[in-house]
Amino acid sequence: LKRKKIFSFLSAQVQTPSDAELESFYQNNKSRFIIKEAVLASHVLVADENQAEIVKKLSKTQKFSDLVKKFSMSSDAKDGGSYGWIEKDSTPDFERLFKSKVSDIIGPIKLSDGYHLFYIEQKRISRPKSFIEAKDQIKSEVIALRETARFSAWLDEQIKRYKVFKNTVVLESLMVETR
Repeated sequence: LKRKKIFSFLSAQVQTPSDAELESFYQNNKSRFIIKEAVLASHVLVADENQAEIVKKLSKTQKFSDLVKKFSMSSDAKDGGSYGWIEKDSTPDFERLFKSKVSDIIGPIKLSDGYHLFYIEQKRISRPKSFIEAKDQIKSEVIALRETARFSAWLDEQIKRYKVFKNTVVLESLMVETR
């Protein structure tokens, strides 16, 4: 309870950064605000590799969305089997997805829950986020840095005031989490 009160008190003293400060932070840290290359995929989840090969052959004559509804064991099969966006370098199993074209069917790929066939719906290239896209993230990071600095200053003040000896190794490992 005391810790929450202290953090609330210190957080209230932190000023909200201006747009100019946010823009400056963005310009100095552009490399941190990158949208990674990704593919949007649907999938069919089956129990074994033979079943996956059969479904893949059927995909040449039937719509992938129909195959998802007929064969997929996945809980999202009724909704078209959307797997979502998969970012590059998320796992080595998905490397083949990034070498394919839109509307290709890739697989079977064995994952922990079974064998997947992926249908590539869209591809997204890697690009830097614009300032507008990154503004909320930047604001959160700047405020977190300010809160951490304010907490460190307060802690140093308390240590000096009460002549407390500190273990610097432990203190350096602490980080203030915000929101």
